[in-house]
Amino acid sequence: MSDIIFEKIKQANEKYSLFPERAKILVALSGGADSVTLLLALKEYFPELELFACHVNHMLRAEEADRDSLFAKELCGRLGIPIEILKTDVAKAAKEKSLSTELCAREIRYGFFEKVCKKYGITLVATAHTASDCAETVLFNLARGSTLPGLCGIPPKRNLCDGIEIIRPLIFVSRDEIEEYLNERNEKYVTDSTNLSDGYTRNFVRHNVVPLMKKVNPSFENTIKNTCVSLRSAYDFIDKYAKDNLTDDVERLKDFDDCILNQIIVKLYKKSTNSSLIENVHVEKIASAVKDGNLSKQTCEICLPGKISAFVSGGKLYFDKTVRDKEKPAPYCEKLSCGINFTENKRFAVVLSDGKNVVSDAELVKALENYKLFDSADLNLQKIDAGALIMRSRLPGDSIRTCKMTKRLKSLLSEKEFTQDLRDSLPLICAEDGIIYVPGVCVRDGYKGKSEPCLNIRVYSLSTL
Repeated sequence: MSDIIFEKIKQANEKYSLFPERAKILVALSGGADSVTLLLALKEYFPELELFACHVNHMLRAEEADRDSLFAKELCGRLGIPIEILKTDVAKAAKEKSLSTELCAREIRYGFFEKVCKKYGITLVATAHTASDCAETVLFNLARGSTLPGLCGIPPKRNLCDGIEIIRPLIFVSRDEIEEYLNERNEKYVTDSTNLSDGYTRNFVRHNVVPLMKKVNPSFENTIKNTCVSLRSAYDFIDKYAKDNLTDDVERLKDFDDCILNQIIVKLYKKSTNSSLIENVHVEKIASAVKDGNLSKQTCEICLPGKISAFVSGGKLYFDKTVRDKEKPAPYCEKLSCGINFTENKRFAVVLSDGKNVVSDAELVKALENYKLFDSADLNLQKIDAGALIMRSRLPGDSIRTCKMTKRLKSLLSEKEFTQDLRDSLPLICAEDGIIYVPGVCVRDGYKGKSEPCLNIRVYSLSTL
C-alpha cells in the first residue's frame, strides 16, 4: 500500500506539476487521517522537500478541537516539522461579518495560510483532498445542479493569492488507501465528530450514496477520478480560449458559443469583484441579456449576490455595485491650473497644457499609473482665461451650445449611453460664462482651437471606472 500512495502522488505531481523537487511546502494539518497521511508521505517519499505545517482551531467543537490542536502539535514535534497553530472563534467572527460559519471559517483558514507562507517564504500550500473527496464533490454538485467546473471535481491546484498556490498531492488517492496506509504503519489520527453526522449533505453523500455507487462499480472513485481528468482537460481548453479572447464588448460577446461566453462572463465577474458568489443561474441571465438585441439602447441590470450587479449598457458588459445600494458620487467644484488636476474623488484627472507649461510623459506615467485616457480637446486660448477655468460635476438644468443649438446636458449624456455613475462623476470644464467642454461629448461652439495658441486638455479616468 505504501507503494500505491507514493505512485499516486508521483502521478499527480507529474500530470499537474504540483511541486518541484526542493520546494518549501506548507501542509494544512487538521489531524484527520487524510492530512496525517499527506504529511507522513511527503516527508518519507520526498525527503528533499522542506516541510512546514499549520493547524486552525475554529473553536467550534470545544474540547475536541483543543484535542486536535494538541495532536497536530505532538505529531509535528515527533517528525521535526515546524508548525503554526491558530485558535480563533469562528462563530463569533461569522456573526460579526454576517457570513455563514463555513464561509467565515474558510476565509480565516486561507488568510492564515497566506500569513504563514509569507512569514517563511513559502509558495505552496498542500491540502489533503483525495479522490474520495473529489467523487463526493462531483455527486454533490450533480445533485444540486452545476456547470462544467463543478463536474470537474476538486482542482489539483489553484491560486491562493499572488505568488502562492494550493496543491492537492493526494487527489488520486482513495480514502480506503489512506486508511490502509495508516493501519500498516500503526499511525494514529483524530476524527472530527461532525463528519459522522448525516445532518450535513456532504456526509450523507459519503455515508449513503457512495457505498451504493460502489455496489454498482467497486472502482467508482477511480472511475470518477478518470472522468474528472477528461472533463478538466475540456474545461482548461475553454478557459484558455476565454482568457485569450477576454472582452467586455457586447457585439463581440454575442458571436461566441455559449460555453465560451459563459466562461468570459465568469472571468469578467471575478476580475471586477474578486468574488466567487456567482452561480450558473446568474451566468445564464447575463448571457441572455448580452444576446438580447433590444438592449442596445438601454441599460439592463442583473442583480447578483453580495449587492453586486451585472450591467449591459453602452455596448459594454460590466459589474458594479447594485444601483439601489450604490452611493451617488459627491458633487464637486475645483479650480484648474496648468499641469495635472485630480477631481476630489480621484476618479478623473484633468491635464492642462498651454504650450508653455507642459507635463512630461514621464510625469504622466508616474502620476496616472492606474488611469486611462478618456478624451482630449484643444480650446482657443484667445477666447478663454486659462487661469479662470474650473471643473465641476453636473448640476440640474446644465446645457451647452453645440452644432448651433443649445442642448440639455442630460440629453447629450443619454445619447452617449453613459452609465449613471459616469454621468454623476464626469468633470465638466467651465469658464465664467458656463460649460465650454464636456469630455467624451462636445466642445462649446466657437471654443475649438483652430490655430495657435491652444489650450490642450486631456481627461483621464480610473481604469476601473
